[in-house]
Amino acid sequence: MQLVAVVVLACFLTWTGSVGLLGRALDTTPCARRTSGLFLAAKDRQLDLPRTSSRVAPDTLGPPEPLRSLSIGDSIRAFRPLNPTNNNNNNNNNNNNNNGSTRGEIQRQDFEIERLALDPPIFWLRGILTPEECQTLCRTTPDMKTAETVTKGDATSRKHCQVAWLSNAWTQSLARSLGNLFLSKQVKTHPQSGLEDLQLLKYGPGGEFVLHHDGAPRILTILYYLNGVGETWFPLADDTRYAERPRNKEEALDRCRDFTVGKDGLTLGGNKQYSNVPINRGDAVAFYNYLDNGSGDFNWNSLHAGLPVQSDTNKWVANHWFLNGSFRQQEQ
Repeated sequence: MQLVAVVVLACFLTWTGSVGLLGRALDTTPCARRTSGLFLAAKDRQLDLPRTSSRVAPDTLGPPEPLRSLSIGDSIRAFRPLNPTNNNNNNNNNNNNNNGSTRGEIQRQDFEIERLALDPPIFWLRGILTPEECQTLCRTTPDMKTAETVTKGDATSRKHCQVAWLSNAWTQSLARSLGNLFLSKQVKTHPQSGLEDLQLLKYGPGGEFVLHHDGAPRILTILYYLNGVGETWFPLADDTRYAERPRNKEEALDRCRDFTVGKDGLTLGGNKQYSNVPINRGDAVAFYNYLDNGSGDFNWNSLHAGLPVQSDTNKWVANHWFLNGSFRQQEQ
C-alpha cells in the first residue's frame, strides 16, 4: 500500500448551511428520528420524495477532494474528535487516541482512509472506531426487532437479522465528522440533505442480506464493522467486462449470476480465505450510491451483499446513510 499524502483533516468542522432531513428509507422497520441541532427530524419514515428533476451538477454526488484524486491503494490520514463522556476512563488504553493532548483538550481518534475502488467510489476507513466504542454499541443496545426490507412480506432477502436505531450526541458527532470528509459542499449545504439515525444490526449464524442497492435518497453509505465478523461483497466494483454500466437492477443482477465471491469484484471482511480486504473490528467502508456525472441516477455497480455468517459468532455492524431528497425515486 502506498501512502501518497499525509493529510490531517479537521473532521470536527461543523456543516454549513441549512441541513434538513427528508426522504423515504428502503427499510420499513420503524425508527424514531430525533430533532437535533444538526438535522431536522422527519416524523414518518414513509414520506414521499419530491418528484423533481433528477439532474444535478457533476462532481456533486461523489467524493470531494482530496478523496476524489486518490488512486486505488492510495491513502490519507485523518482524525475525528472523541466524545469525552465515552472515553474519560479509556484515554490511556488506546494508542490511537490522545496524541499527546493534555487535560481539557479535545481527544481524537486517528484513522486512515484508503481507496479500494473507482466505480463505485469505495473507501476503507481503518480504525475509525475505538474498541470501546464498538463494545458499547454491541452491549448497550435498545430492544432489537426483526429487520425487514422494502418488499412487504419478503422473508428471504435478509435472514437471521435484528435491528435497532440509535440517535444521540455520539452518533451525531460521528456522522458530522464523516459528512465533512465524504460529502461535497453542494450536498452539505443543500436544504434537503440529511441523515438517518444510526442503524445497528445483529446477524446470527447463517444471517445474510442478498444483493441489493441501498436506494433513494441514500447518496452515501458508511458501514461500520463492530466485531470483525462477516463479509460484504461488491461483485460489480470496477467491473470492466461491459462497455456500459447496468441501467437497472435486473441488468445488474444478471451480470452477477456467474460471479464468484473472492474472485469477482471486491470482498471485504474477516474471512481471509476469500476477502480481498481484511476488515478488523473498528473499521468501516464508505461507498457512493449515485452516479456523479450529473444524471442523478443510481450507480448500479454499488450493488452489494452481506454474505452469510459462517461462524457461530454473531455479526455486528452499523450503518450511517446520508440523504438528499431532491432526486426522483427510481425503480428498486
